[in-house]
This record gives sequence, structure tokens and C-alpha cells, in this order.
Amino acid sequence: MDEMKKEIFRIMMLILALSAVLSLGITGCGQNPGSDSISSRGDRDGGDISLLDCSGCHSDPWGNRRAVIGDQGDFGTNSAISSHHVAGGTDPANTQCLVCHDLSQHMGGVVRLIQADTSAILAYDPANPSGIEPFCLSCHDSDGAAGDMSPFADGQTIGAAPYRMSAEIKTHWNKAYGHQLQGLTCLGNGSPGTGCHANGHGSEFAGILTKNLTLPNLVPVAYNITHEGHYELCFNCHANYPRVTKEAILGVKQFGNYDIDHEGAGNPPYYISAIQTSFRDRYDNSGLSYDDSQGWRSPGEYWNLHFLHLQLQWGWNYRDVPGSSYVHCLSCHNVHGSDTRWGWLYDGMGFNHFAGVGSDEYGVIYNIAAMSDFPIGCTNNCHTMTATEMWFEPPNE
Repeated sequence: MDEMKKEIFRIMMLILALSAVLSLGITGCGQNPGSDSISSRGDRDGGDISLLDCSGCHSDPWGNRRAVIGDQGDFGTNSAISSHHVAGGTDPANTQCLVCHDLSQHMGGVVRLIQADTSAILAYDPANPSGIEPFCLSCHDSDGAAGDMSPFADGQTIGAAPYRMSAEIKTHWNKAYGHQLQGLTCLGNGSPGTGCHANGHGSEFAGILTKNLTLPNLVPVAYNITHEGHYELCFNCHANYPRVTKEAILGVKQFGNYDIDHEGAGNPPYYISAIQTSFRDRYDNSGLSYDDSQGWRSPGEYWNLHFLHLQLQWGWNYRDVPGSSYVHCLSCHNVHGSDTRWGWLYDGMGFNHFAGVGSDEYGVIYNIAAMSDFPIGCTNNCHTMTATEMWFEPPNE
């Protein structure tokens, strides 16, 4: 009888072991998630990892890990996701995942990424998101993924509309002025010291951004205080830098020279002690060359030009698509980087800064033709027929 019990026990153990092996062979997942919410899980006790289907583990949340694919994931199958790497309304295939992910130490709790230009493996550390900048920039450069301009084979091309800027990001990121020098990187939560993009997969916001920036801008009425949510990403981060808060950029002194009715659209929504933006008008009928030399303003009209541009809702070719948006922050400012010190404008504008008479300081856009070209893409290029100067000092309030 004892021998029979032992045999029964041995058979039960074999069945349990076989069940465990089969389970691992099907799903490839153990029960011990690593520390990072986007890496794989557990141990797999040998076998060929390349034979696994990524969906076997990553289509459902498990512990502290979110779903990556499926209707709760980061790609097109999830209706809440509005932008994502890998185009289309489906999830990426295994081969598309392998464009970015190295699986040599898969299930070790750390995401390992492949730098396209060198094939170097970069480990993603959530505490140091800037560590994978070389990975991101290795595709977002002039030769795409080491010469492959469509690395996901999804019908989309790096450097071609609507992703024309994607081939220029590395070049702009390494310019003299920009968010890199403010301590930002690619990935983060939209706060100082992190980055603007949610992850490398997808987001509910345009541009795989971590907070909303409404793109394209299709709001059919002029900017007012109720529209702040359309600029959440910029405004939330800029609130930490007094010189570029929404009030500093769009505000004026109440009853000052700049507190005027902008073409009947209403007063600026923010009143501050003194105008701060240097993107503003000068008009005092002085006859100086940097005054209103073309006579298109009425006497006494001084405009906060940031606010004016949002009020008049001129057209903009967002992502090089004709007439796809109204004007926006990105119409003039190169957020990835610029060699133009004043305002980090697109260098193609040819903007420069000058000293005038006495304490006067002003700026001039010299390359008017570029205003209609990518990436600026103004559809109503008013600067071909009106003044191109902007006023720095003194504010003349």
C-alpha cells in the first residue's frame, strides 16, 4: 500500500510539473513582475523566446504592469489611443515589436532597447529617462533606422508628410537653444526634469504626448480663457518658469497701451502688472524705421502679438498638410531646438535682434518666403504685405 501511495504521489507531481511547463510554453510568463511597468515578467526556464507571441503576455494587465496591446493597450486596437508608433487600427506584429525591443534577457524585469544606428542595447531606467535619448534619436534622424525610412513596414515613412519633422528631430535637439538645455528629455510626464512624450508606444493625446496639446487646432473661435485645456502640456510645465507662464506670454497690464480690443474679439484674458512678452507691437508715430513704417495700424494700437495670432485664427499647415489647422504655438516655435536665441523660432524665419535709438530694441523676420514653407506653413502669409518687426524694449505702457 505504501508503494502504491508513493507511485500515486509521483504521478501527481509529474502532472503538476507538466502543467507548469505547458503553461510557460504557451504564455511565456512567470508570476514575478519586474519593477518597471512596461517591461516583461518573470522567468521562462529555457526555450526559444522568438517563438512566443507578444500578445500571450502583453494583452492584459498583470500586477503593476499595464496592458501593452489589445483593447486596453497602447496601439490602434484601443479606441482611446489617438496617436501611436506603428500605424493602423491594429496591434503591432511580433516583428514590429522587435524593431525596438531586444529579447536576449527578456523577462528579467528591464526593458532593453536597440539603438538603430549602432545596434547597442540600452536598458530603460524609469528613474533616468534621458538614458534612452540615443535610442529615440537613432530613428528620428536624417537616415531613419540606419537607412530604413519605414522600419515598421506600416506604410508610413520617416521624413515624409505627415511625418516630415520626424527625420529632423535629432538635428534640432542638438541646436544651441531648446528644451534639452532646460533639462528635458524625450520620455516623461510633462513636468520639469522629464519629457513630453508618454512612452514609445502610444497615447490618448496627439504626438504620443503625456498631456493634451490639441493638434491640429480646429477650434473655430478666437482664443479665450476657456481654451487653456487645449494647451495643457505647455501651460502646465511653463507654470514652473515665471518668464514663460501663460500669463506672461498672453497677458497685458490692465488699462495699459496693450489692453485693447483685438478686432472685436475681446480683451486678453490675463491681466498682469506689466506686459512681459517681447512679441509685441511698437507704435508711437516716431518715423523710425522699426516703427509702423507701413502704416497698417491705427494710432495708439499696441498688440500683444502672441494673443493676436491666437485671436485671429490664421491658417497653418499642420504636419505639412495644407490648411489642416489654425495657428498654434508650434507654428512658429521649434520645441525640439533652435539656433535662434530669441523665442527658439524656426531658423528658417531668419529672425534677428537689433538695437535701435537709445534704449530701443527690436526684432525682424528676414526670410518672409519661408513663412509659407514647411515647417512654418502659414496659409495666410500676411507678412508679405505688412510689417515684420516685433518690439523688445522699452514696453511703452
